[in-house]
Amino acid sequence: MGTGTGRRRTALAGMIGNVLEWYDFAVYGFFAATIGKHYFPSDDPRVSVVAAFGVFAIGFLARPVGAVILGHLGDYLGRRRVMMISIMAMAIPTFLIGVMPTYDTLGVMAPVILILLRLIQGASVGGELTSSVTFMIEETPEGRGRTLAGSWCFSGAIGGVLLGSAVGTAITWLLPADAVESWGWRLPFLAGVVIAVAGYVLRRDLPSHERGPAYGKGPGELPLMRALREHGRDFARAIGITAFDAAGFYLLFVYITTYLSQVTHLDRHDAFGIDTVSMAVLVVLIPAFAWIGDRVGAQRMCLASAGLGIVFTIPLFMLMEHGDPLLSLVGELCFAVIVAPFIAGFGTRMALMFPREIRMSAFSVSYNIGLAVFGGTAPLLASYLIERDAGDLAPAYLLTGAAAISFASLVSARRSAS
Repeated sequence: MGTGTGRRRTALAGMIGNVLEWYDFAVYGFFAATIGKHYFPSDDPRVSVVAAFGVFAIGFLARPVGAVILGHLGDYLGRRRVMMISIMAMAIPTFLIGVMPTYDTLGVMAPVILILLRLIQGASVGGELTSSVTFMIEETPEGRGRTLAGSWCFSGAIGGVLLGSAVGTAITWLLPADAVESWGWRLPFLAGVVIAVAGYVLRRDLPSHERGPAYGKGPGELPLMRALREHGRDFARAIGITAFDAAGFYLLFVYITTYLSQVTHLDRHDAFGIDTVSMAVLVVLIPAFAWIGDRVGAQRMCLASAGLGIVFTIPLFMLMEHGDPLLSLVGELCFAVIVAPFIAGFGTRMALMFPREIRMSAFSVSYNIGLAVFGGTAPLLASYLIERDAGDLAPAYLLTGAAAISFASLVSARRSAS
């Protein structure tokens, strides 16, 4: 990637799109109740909230579609062009949500437009992380820190969640409650434009060693079809590798606040504080372990992480089950140490399982399928199992199973491509 300045610029360019996308993820979730009142008015406030989170979920449904489209474009047009497309496909809808009239002005068109904007954002998420990871590792010569290069994108994603939560909290502190309900909730969405502009500038002039507008054999061949036909087993293994990352993130850093407050009866403010601290630690640990991964190998590091997940997940949930804030914090920090090596290395490991000419399609689609299967369903399954008296350790059983799936998939994966 050239000089130290060039490497830093490329790392920032890779991170910033993921910062924007997960910043929006956090901001929307933070203000979902208020958004529901403005775009899905109902006599029952709970109906409005459910509708708002329904739109939130709709964005995830578009991810596989975005993965197919942007992955295909990435294999034919180049990774850098797709990185430009994906950041704009997130930035423009984020800005429009911040200025769009509500149901009182547009009537039924207001929720319809909101749904369309979330679908566009969801599609962009389906290609953003995988395109930036692929670009980063391909622009880094073998033996020069590919795992570290790819890991910055994952740090950016988690950093975006923290930034969105921090901005949302600041808005609620600085403005009166009625101002937040009326117009203040729009400010974080408008602030996302700053991130988008910075990302556009950073990515516009990125140096690239991509090999022209078409990596494949011609416009008549779909890279995804070739990946499924010639590398079907690796495609299935890649989906399996995603399990520990997907279930780990959604159970340990999204669902965990609900678990701590509703199941272990921890104070909700303590639960959010523990989650915030553990994610902040995770952001720092990911590049640190990625640096180690470049020296011991991403495969070995991910196997060790998944192995630790199998052994220690149930004991750590038992520790947090006591409902003591200090014990819960210790348990969450231990989980951060366990999953950080996996998050740091699995993306690079997955991407390099496929030849360069089909890499974006295979990586994007397998990653998003794995995220939907193992991540999107994890909180729902955990809540359902607890409700059905499967025990308070139900999330631990799910995460242990996901770690085992990833471990087995890594063991069976063949040598990386170049």
